[in-house]
Amino acid sequence: MPKIKRLIFDLDNTLIPWKKEYSNGFLKTIKDFNLDYSENDDRVIAYYESLHDNYNKDNLLKRFNEFAKLNVTMDFIDAWQENLGLMADPNPELNEVLDYLSQKYELVVLTNWFKEPQEKRLETAGMRKYFTEVIGGEEHKKPHPSCFQKAIGNYLPEECVMIGDSLTDDIKGAAAVGLNVIYLSNKKEHGIKTIKSLLELKEIL
Repeated sequence: MPKIKRLIFDLDNTLIPWKKEYSNGFLKTIKDFNLDYSENDDRVIAYYESLHDNYNKDNLLKRFNEFAKLNVTMDFIDAWQENLGLMADPNPELNEVLDYLSQKYELVVLTNWFKEPQEKRLETAGMRKYFTEVIGGEEHKKPHPSCFQKAIGNYLPEECVMIGDSLTDDIKGAAAVGLNVIYLSNKKEHGIKTIKSLLELKEIL
């Protein structure tokens, strides 16, 4: 069996658990632009993802205006992404694990959202320095095979491990193209290596 060389991490609810208050980045943008709109961003995102398999700012602007029945400009989308970049909390225990892992493996992030705000969130959490690359969803979203192929880089699939919380998007998608997988979940899945906390990675990798 080839030696593991690269670890590929999902971001939301894996590296950075999503908290309800992180939607404040979106709500702040709404307030800053004096918009008459009261929905959270999760419904906007669900609407967008029902229509697109990648993330594109022009499409996001169009779908937001459709959904919210507004006529905002790209300035709104840019401000939303800027505010989202601040939505993360430091996790010293996890950073210690990432520091340990980064000395043994190459670490990358594979996220379905836009690359730029996700990089900023990693910086806000003090994690960005551990990752050689952040791959966003601008071309395709997981579980599209090309996402994992891009995340593999110059390595063999069997030299990489995908670590994530979504059984469909992260785990089954990665396994389908030959990657090793580690499922972050409180519920065990038959035949799949499962952990309840990323802190366990220090013991198994």
